[in-house]
Amino acid sequence: MSSTVKSSLRKQVANRLSYLSSNTISTQSINATNLITKQPFYENANSIALYMHLPDIELETNHLLAHALNSNKKVFLPRIEKLEKFNDYKRFEKQKSCLHFLSVSSMDQVNNFIPRGKYQIREPDYEPNMGNDMIHSDTKIDVLFLPAVAYTKDGRRLGHGGGFYDDFIKRYQTHFNHRPLLVGIGLEEQLIMNSQDILLEPHDECLDYVIVGNQFYKCHA
Repeated sequence: MSSTVKSSLRKQVANRLSYLSSNTISTQSINATNLITKQPFYENANSIALYMHLPDIELETNHLLAHALNSNKKVFLPRIEKLEKFNDYKRFEKQKSCLHFLSVSSMDQVNNFIPRGKYQIREPDYEPNMGNDMIHSDTKIDVLFLPAVAYTKDGRRLGHGGGFYDDFIKRYQTHFNHRPLLVGIGLEEQLIMNSQDILLEPHDECLDYVIVGNQFYKCHA
């Protein structure tokens, strides 16, 4: 899938999202949370990894985050770090940074995170000796919830272009010899009806489920 095609599709979805009101985004986010929390894969999960949403253009993940913490699930959130900080190995030629997932224990803690990076997303802090780092502490997760620009019903995903999640999944699998359930979540406007509009590349990870607004898809990509 060429970079030109990807760029065009990202612009198309961004245009759709630009027309959404904050109320529409909140309503879809609550609907998605209600749908997710009723699924057996979520109910049976002891540990999950989630992400902090981008305001005004992504499904609000704070509802699901609060539910998971209140349900006493182990919850991890991502932080972007330069490869050299922890001597993480380079997986592809232009890679300069990667994701680390850190556990969090309360919404009060989350609300005090400081925005970092290009998108000014709030990110968690490290505990002493990296005790809350998922891979460093050898803590497996049951479900990984992923963001995206666009999804298809059969589990194809178009990200923002950094390759962070595809890279993390491979690092996780290498370390644990285990693949968590992959669930893409988003807004209804992020669903692409023609699967062939998102062509898979060798490094792309296919999703097990896609949930956009109140729509639920079990994937067989």
